[in-house]
Amino acid sequence: MLKKYDMMELMAEFIPHLAANWPSSLSGWDRREDHVDMVVEDAQRDEMDITQTPEAYEPKTVVTTPEPVSAILFSRYFDLNEITPVALYDLSRLDIEDDYNEPHCSGRPAKWSALPGSEYRALLRGRKKLISRARSMLQRRSQKVPHRVKACMLGCAVRYSEAFMLAMRLEEGNFDILRHLRFFASHYGGLALGGTSHFQGGPCPSCCREIEKSFKEVREAIWK
Repeated sequence: MLKKYDMMELMAEFIPHLAANWPSSLSGWDRREDHVDMVVEDAQRDEMDITQTPEAYEPKTVVTTPEPVSAILFSRYFDLNEITPVALYDLSRLDIEDDYNEPHCSGRPAKWSALPGSEYRALLRGRKKLISRARSMLQRRSQKVPHRVKACMLGCAVRYSEAFMLAMRLEEGNFDILRHLRFFASHYGGLALGGTSHFQGGPCPSCCREIEKSFKEVREAIWK
């Protein structure tokens, strides 16, 4: 509508608000994800009946979170190339059963029924390519241990390789590779702060920092 009726001034005001939900940086994406997680958790906590357990919780209303299909269609129409890949990634990790038209969808629904077939095929191809690329990078990391890790305590090099081999094992149906790798980076960052040692079954704190750094590098490479 904005383009059809030449409302360019209104469009110039609207686009920054849209772009805020689809950040161009990985750090911006992480901040956005933390906020969305908090919104979803708060809404579900408010809805949960006191007689229900979390396992039995059934959502009753749709939580308003950034909607990827609308962003994809809008960015394609207005040639907003910096938004399209971020929105496609967001949609690629969501459950196709969680549609706005469904009465009991989860806290992260999408307008799947509005997605053209060509975009859905692009999503599937992109998701497959991204997961394959991530696994390839993780495999290379597991095989190429830094010299300072090799020169460290006995077993640190083995633990280094094991960390990346373990990260290659994505659970079936889990396509959120950025969140998956963020967990590993945070895990080893926490072990480093906690002063873990080889005697506790893990790498030394210094090598934990190396592992954390490597996972962060893989995430940045995937984002780019």
